[in-house]
Amino acid sequence: MQREKVLRLMDTIVKLLRRSAYANVRNVVRRVTPEDLAHMLTLMNKREQWQLFTLIEDDRLIAVIEELDPELGAELLTKLPLEHNLDILRKMSSDDATEILRVLPEDLAQTLLAHMADAESEEMSGLLSHDEDTAGGIMTTDFFALPQSATVREAIDALHEAEEAEMVFYLY
Repeated sequence: MQREKVLRLMDTIVKLLRRSAYANVRNVVRRVTPEDLAHMLTLMNKREQWQLFTLIEDDRLIAVIEELDPELGAELLTKLPLEHNLDILRKMSSDDATEILRVLPEDLAQTLLAHMADAESEEMSGLLSHDEDTAGGIMTTDFFALPQSATVREAIDALHEAEEAEMVFYLY
């Protein structure tokens, strides 16, 4: 969305928030991309950020958090209940969730890791063990795989159906 449109839309959302027209905000938010919602959140004051953040449906909220700067995403997440944090982090891509865990207060990050299933916690801890400025610190453990016998049509169909596949550039 063009910058002017995003700013006008944000202005509309802020006005609706001030009037406590939350149902209207939810209707507007459903039509805005996660990237644009994340951009709006960075431009709002803390109170407006929190109000908007709580009105975004969870499935879209994850995409918005993944678009946010990790510090802002972590700041907003710390205001949510522990179980809600766990649910969101479990659904995020491992590299994005790790970025959030890096900037959370250490005691909260450790608590979240302790409450995750062993496999999830092990994966996140593995990524956290790398310095964030190294290849290991920015990598993801997620991958997209196809059987060797897949046809081109099957590969294309599988890519279209794979919602979790992020940035697949090559298939061998």
